[in-house]
Amino acid sequence: MATIIKFAPRPRSNDTPPEPNVRRIFLRREKRAQTATAQNQNLRARRFDAWVDADRQLAYWDARLELWSAIRCAQMRDVPEGDLHPEVHYSERHALQQRRDEALARKLLTPAHSTAAVEWKRRLLGNGKFKPSGLSAQRLQYAIDQDQEFLASHPARKVSRGDAK
Repeated sequence: MATIIKFAPRPRSNDTPPEPNVRRIFLRREKRAQTATAQNQNLRARRFDAWVDADRQLAYWDARLELWSAIRCAQMRDVPEGDLHPEVHYSERHALQQRRDEALARKLLTPAHSTAAVEWKRRLLGNGKFKPSGLSAQRLQYAIDQDQEFLASHPARKVSRGDAK
């Protein structure tokens, strides 16, 4: 049998403040006077956080749908692993698909933080894979235009005279 070793917490001296978390450091930096480049970086960082949240939600619902399909397949084919899960019914798939489509719509309407994110939206607009989200092509195009306008007015780095064309 394994022995569990418990370690005592590391003693702290009273003169050492607890380590602040990264978010507090980030917010503290935002309050200081900043260059335009630093302000743009902060704006893009907020957009990045929102984008990652929307992406994780979409990935979650994609995984839920995939798991539902695997369980249903296993139960229909009498695979023993199918018995490890409650019985799934086809009627449940519609609700899962609807939640996935809502997550896709949220991600498509989340402000893009980079040109790569804008290109992802543009690809979905071009190949029609945005349609399950319930968004119109005009609404998605408007969101893309807004993203491009933001990215153009908030460059990731300062453009020097040698880089300007």
